[in-house]
Amino acid sequence: MSAQIWPSMTDYAGAVQSPETSFRLPALAGAEFATVPPFGLPAAASGQNAVVFTASIGPTRTAVRCFTTEPSDGRHRYQSLERHLSGHPVPAMAQASWVGDAVEVNGHVWPVVTMEWVEGDQLHSHVEDHRHDAGALENLTEQWVATCEELRQAGVAHGDLQHGNVIVEPSGRTRLIDFDGVWVADMAASPPSEVGHPNYQHPGRKDNGAWGWSIDWFSALAVFVSLRALAADPSLWDRHMGENLIFTESDFWGDAEIWGRLERSPDRDVRNWSQLLAEACAHEPDAPYELATILEHGLVPVEAPASTNGSTPAPAGAGSATPTPARPAPTAESEPPPDGGAQWWVTSDGVVEPESGPQPSETTPPRVTPTAQPSGDTNDWDWGVPTPASEPAEPAPTTTGASVRPPTRERPEQQEVQSSWDDTGEEGSLPPPPKPPPAPAGPGAPPPFSAPSTTPSAHHTGPPAPTKGRSVVNFILLFLIALAIGLALVILLNGSQS
Repeated sequence: MSAQIWPSMTDYAGAVQSPETSFRLPALAGAEFATVPPFGLPAAASGQNAVVFTASIGPTRTAVRCFTTEPSDGRHRYQSLERHLSGHPVPAMAQASWVGDAVEVNGHVWPVVTMEWVEGDQLHSHVEDHRHDAGALENLTEQWVATCEELRQAGVAHGDLQHGNVIVEPSGRTRLIDFDGVWVADMAASPPSEVGHPNYQHPGRKDNGAWGWSIDWFSALAVFVSLRALAADPSLWDRHMGENLIFTESDFWGDAEIWGRLERSPDRDVRNWSQLLAEACAHEPDAPYELATILEHGLVPVEAPASTNGSTPAPAGAGSATPTPARPAPTAESEPPPDGGAQWWVTSDGVVEPESGPQPSETTPPRVTPTAQPSGDTNDWDWGVPTPASEPAEPAPTTTGASVRPPTRERPEQQEVQSSWDDTGEEGSLPPPPKPPPAPAGPGAPPPFSAPSTTPSAHHTGPPAPTKGRSVVNFILLFLIALAIGLALVILLNGSQS
């Protein structure tokens, strides 16, 4: 199938208009797919490698992910993930199932991934709506730390932590979608063909080919620093280009304006964590780090979790977990995964079972607000007592000690990415189109920033063009020209009268 041309979004849209003849799975053949008025075309969201449709199977909505390019070892990856999660559940991950031989398009039968529908907004849309609410963003960082800890404890690495793959539920809880680059122990020998969104990944991961249980630590830290920095200084949202939060790929490759702004943050913890992120660019992308430990102790190694089945060596001096035998992969795409990992959303007779599988945890994560002070070497941090949540932010200092920047490297060529789904459907795990940001509450609040579209045509690496400044200059020039013309007319009239 790899030599064939995979269907396009238009091809799949035609198939879902006749599900009873296109889909071989009874549940999907009888599903009702969402449409867009007034012409009733299928509602779809297109991403980098797939197009997603919304199917209603009875009372339950399901995201149906159809691939436009061949997924890297997709069947093995998703079925290995299902088997792993049956013993090591991660409530933050949307439940997903690989369905081989699912839909007939252009005379061939193609696989799909069915995924639990997650109600909420994409991370960057949620942040845009709440960027003037420091409490909401701080709560979001706590949820983010809890989500990353769920992954680590279960021995799962997402592989592409970025705004397009994080949904914030109405409760404020963060959920993860899109597992094309996921790592579990059974996938240790099968790295994906892509290494994640460049605006969130370690600058060396593309060349390094890092792959293992610890590949998420850098992107997890980048998201955390972004959220806390915005809570302290909402003006940093002018760094948002639609395909990022506040960092872009080029920021991780040397000196950039963002680091100076972070050094002047009114939040001392943000200044310290930002220095750690800058230092992290010089470390290995697959170093044995994890977010919670970085926030408490700095860039120090941790042991591989026991749930990795011992497939990844622990750092020097660390104890090794007892490995468990790897489970065999299914022998055929039509065979359901073993150990209770059947398609979560439908039984053999096509009946929806929405309550099966791991359920979301209601545990409130602890507040993470350590205060760090550098002591000598910038890699040696003396982490103090957590700062009370009620403590006011201290004024930004005029100097901040040693200036830390990522090591200067040869900058990579720009990569075109599309992680913000181009959505023409309904809200949920498929993000809605950009909406006007709400006006900030309270007297004296800064005016809202009008963000660019969340579906840019190219990957941006620099600040937005200063259109406002150009408008002022143009106005002044026009005024001066009009004034000169007026004076000339006055002089001519006076001359003619004399």
